[in-house]
Amino acid sequence: MTEAEYKKLLEFQNLPLYDEGDPLSSTIDLPGKEDPDGTIWVTVHEATDLNTAQEHLQNSKLVPKGGIRFWESTGMDFSVFAYFWEKK
Repeated sequence: MTEAEYKKLLEFQNLPLYDEGDPLSSTIDLPGKEDPDGTIWVTVHEATDLNTAQEHLQNSKLVPKGGIRFWESTGMDFSVFAYFWEKK
């Protein structure tokens, strides 16, 4: 999805959007197994387009965690992937 599409998703407005080279980007696509509050995360889901992101937002087991901005050399532009963690 484009960065403009990503920014239209209200659930992501206060979440981080990292560049692909930022070391902190790995905190989004590699969830821990358990949070201090006892929440267990089983996997990560990636939404590469707006429709998929909107579908994921309807799933109560998926929690938005942020996005990563990737350079697309073919279009000479950036693409953004939205990331969701799945709760057990």
